[in-house]
Order: sequence, then C-alpha cells, then structure tokens
Amino acid sequence: MMKIKNLLLLSTLMLLTIGSTYGQLEWVKYEGSIPEYAVIGGVETNRSLPICRCYYKGGMHPGKVVEKGCNIGYGGKEKVFKNYEVLVNKGVTELDWVKTEDGSLPDHAIQAGKENGKPMYIGRASHENGTHPGKVFSVGKNNICNIGYAGKEITKNSFEVLVEHKSDPNVARLSHDETRCGYDMDKLTPKKMLKTASKKMTETISRKKEKTKAPSAINAKYIGQMMKERQVNEGESLVSSNMKYQVRVTDDGRLVVEEVIDRALCEDGRILIFKSNEIWSNTNKKGNPDLDYYLKFQDDGNLCIYSEQSGFVWCSMSNGINGHHLTISNVGHIEVVDHHGGEVWPH
Repeated sequence: MMKIKNLLLLSTLMLLTIGSTYGQLEWVKYEGSIPEYAVIGGVETNRSLPICRCYYKGGMHPGKVVEKGCNIGYGGKEKVFKNYEVLVNKGVTELDWVKTEDGSLPDHAIQAGKENGKPMYIGRASHENGTHPGKVFSVGKNNICNIGYAGKEITKNSFEVLVEHKSDPNVARLSHDETRCGYDMDKLTPKKMLKTASKKMTETISRKKEKTKAPSAINAKYIGQMMKERQVNEGESLVSSNMKYQVRVTDDGRLVVEEVIDRALCEDGRILIFKSNEIWSNTNKKGNPDLDYYLKFQDDGNLCIYSEQSGFVWCSMSNGINGHHLTISNVGHIEVVDHHGGEVWPH
C-alpha cells in the first residue's frame, strides 16, 4: 500500500522519444513488480493503472498495467503482454493532461513509440467507471485515443494527452534537506511532525537558547483527482497536476483551495508543500482547532468534512448526481465530475 501511495505522488515527466531516455525519465523492464517511481496514468475501481509500453507487430504501443500484464488495444481487441516496460520518472519536470475533443494534438505531447513510422503518444480516456491510459495516433487529419477494455479495443474521440511542462525553479525542486524531507509522514501526525521537526532544528540564537520554528509541511497525498471512498486528513492534500494548487481540510475544519508557493519533491516520492496562500474557503467560520478533521469523498458522491471526535461538520450535498471523482484543475477549481468528465458539483 505504501508503494502505491508513493507511485501516485511521482507522476511528473520529461520529454520522451522512442528508444531514448531524457533526464530522469526511463522505460524500465517489468520484472515481477511495479518499479519505484512508476508514472500512474489512470485508475479503475480503486486500482492505479501505471503507464506501460510493449512491442507488437512492428510497433511500440503504450497502454496500461493491469495486474501483471500490459494491456493495449489493437485490431479491435484488448491484447495483454507479459514482456513490457513501465514508465518511471525520478525528476521534477511537471506533466499535464490536456483534454482534446477536436482531434488536435497539443504541443509537447509525450511520444511513447511508433508503428509503421507513425508516432504513438500517451493518452487516457474515461470509460465505464475508470480512466484508462492508451495510445493516441493520427487517422487522417485527426487524432484518436484507443484503449483496451474488457477484451475489446475502444476508440475515444474525447480524451486527454500527456504533455511536458518545464519546472519552475522557484517552486519545484528535488530536496535532499533533512529539515525539509526528513519527516516520516506515515508515522507522524501533523502535530507530532511539527514537534519533531522543531526538535531537529533547535539551535542557539545569540546567547539565548531558543527553538527555531520548523516549517509546517503538507503531504500531497493525491495528484489531480481523488476517487470515491478516499480521504485526506489534516496535514494532507489533493494537489493539481501542475502542482500549483491544492485542496485540503484545515486544522480548524474548513475546506480550502490554496495556491502553492513553496514545495519540495523528495527522493522517496513524497511531495511536501511548505508555503501556500488561501484563495477560497467553503466558510469563514472557524471550528475547534483541537479537533482532528478529515475530508472524504463518499461513495454516494458527497464531499464531506468530519471530525474524529464529534462526527459530521460539512457536506457538499452532491450525493445522488453520479459523481465519479473529485478533481482540482490546473487553475485551482475544485469539482466533482461524472465518469464522462462532466462537472456535477458545484452547480
């Protein structure tokens, strides 16, 4: 479970061409287990779907890892391969999923392979109750996305394409600083984390012994979207794909959207956010800061805040409208969307 969390955190990419490795992006041969820093392209019934590629009939085809196989769409059928490569990334280059409905290909699309000289790009599309990675290629003047599902090759005209964005050196950086990446987020609550960090950073200032205040860190638990029955606790957040915005529950029980000012990407896959500015809140009324709050996207489609001590605090009232997942966009908008990508909350 811990590995899956770390896999979800490091889905940033650098430019790829067939047979080459750039920066920290690599295609790693599958050898019985998903490699560390695998790039997650989609989800299906609470299962993450890493991006893979395999060679078949003279072409290199991108697809999705399901259990122990690489699934692609080809010739009207879903094909499963045991010999394949998984896309991994140890760098800090940002990725974005750019939606297209007119058959166009966005700039800086990530190429995973070729077939008969035709480029194959990494795409994904919503289908049934999931988001599935697949291959994007041209048919005539337009591009389509083909995915494998339930034994068939499914063609999608509305899909997203994975593109590269350069890192902002003032915001994104790979940090090896123990005072920034030294927290064990799975063993420490936010309150204990601050106490531990402060203890590590104690130093003598002038002639008086004072404790240097440690920077509080928010752990970006999910990137881009959060599925049903998932939750974020205090000290955790859902961060946008470009990592410039986050949504979280505050220690006084409010739902907030914040612009990320300072963050660190750690070697173990965690994204820690140290500074952010609040740009939206569900309420101006603050709750009891001594309570422990968490934000949950429920199975009925409701987005709710609860306190472990006193129970219900707030809900979005979005139940019964076919909400599939919670998302935060690259401009800071939070939405509950259906499995077709349509907004169902806020109205």
